[in-house]
Amino acid sequence: MDLKKLSILILMVEMYVLLSLFNHIKTCEKHLEHMQKQQIIKSFNSEDIVFERMEATPEEIENLPFLKTFRNPCFWTTIYLNKPRLRLQCIPYFYLAGFPKCGTTDLCKRMVTHPLISGKCGKENHWLTRKRFLENNNVLSNYFNYYERSVREDISNIFANGYHSAIFGDCSASTVWDNRHFFKEQKRQNKTKPLLTTADIIFKLNPNAKIIIILRNPTLRLYSDYVYFNKHNVTPEDFHNRVVKGIGAFQTCLRFQNIEECANNFNQKDSVRLNIGLYYIYIGYFLRVFPKDQVKIIKLEDFSVNKLFHMRNIFYFLEVGIPSAGILNRVVDMAKTNNNTEKKTSAGNMWTKTEAAIDSFYKLYNKKLAELIGQEFNYNT
Repeated sequence: MDLKKLSILILMVEMYVLLSLFNHIKTCEKHLEHMQKQQIIKSFNSEDIVFERMEATPEEIENLPFLKTFRNPCFWTTIYLNKPRLRLQCIPYFYLAGFPKCGTTDLCKRMVTHPLISGKCGKENHWLTRKRFLENNNVLSNYFNYYERSVREDISNIFANGYHSAIFGDCSASTVWDNRHFFKEQKRQNKTKPLLTTADIIFKLNPNAKIIIILRNPTLRLYSDYVYFNKHNVTPEDFHNRVVKGIGAFQTCLRFQNIEECANNFNQKDSVRLNIGLYYIYIGYFLRVFPKDQVKIIKLEDFSVNKLFHMRNIFYFLEVGIPSAGILNRVVDMAKTNNNTEKKTSAGNMWTKTEAAIDSFYKLYNKKLAELIGQEFNYNT
């Protein structure tokens, strides 16, 4: 290649790089302008309180500087786009905390039909209980990412008279019960009590959080859990064998550890998730840190026969107002979600002797649940 052609080639490359840089700057400017219109990014104001610890873990956080003009817990953080700007970040207003196979997916779908409850963040991310313990994932900025679309499209845009009234929630069904990481840490440090539970973490992030928990007869929950999560061909016989093995393993665990340790460390390999049905333990963690008026507990059996009553109560509990009759009718009449009917029908009913064995296993724990939150939650009757 002669010198003239080489010079032309270099010039063309330089022009391409400059054009690409120009287009990138224009794209950033448009993105910045869009976010400013969405009220997600703004210039500094002398009275703004800014949260600067985006790379902190939830355990390290206290007293986030929530904005009074937002019902949802939101605050400003700093970003840098050619100069420092403030960016709006938010954490969940409520937690539909569980339990799995108790109707959380169906309830969540009905809740986000309310015009002030954003459904643009997905149902469950399991970040608080699982994903954050993966390598390099335990910082708050990673949690915020799950809610970016809700913040951008709903929390920022739905406002009247200077007040942003929309909310969103974390509907991860593991939130209420999955404290395995904390108990592993307890064992590693040779402590007699867990350092924290997920309930403590939520309280640290937002002591005013609303907690919703939906329960179901633990025996029926266990069979539904088995049918739904097992990938092999499910049968009543296989379920029975797993139940027998699981009960034996749990009883063995109780010979060497206390009930909390067994509930939170139970190895259900080749058995079933019996521990999840020990509702009183997990609910107790939340009632230990949150006032009772911030924790709403529902029975799936009651919800299924009177959805209108319970949905109205939930909206009232969340302080978002009762929507129009048309929206309420849509909430109540929508088809049930995630009920796994085809697989359940194929599997058939559990054996009577299996049901009796599970009922017997849960009898003491059901009694403790009723003592904790009321006789209407006594699944022994």
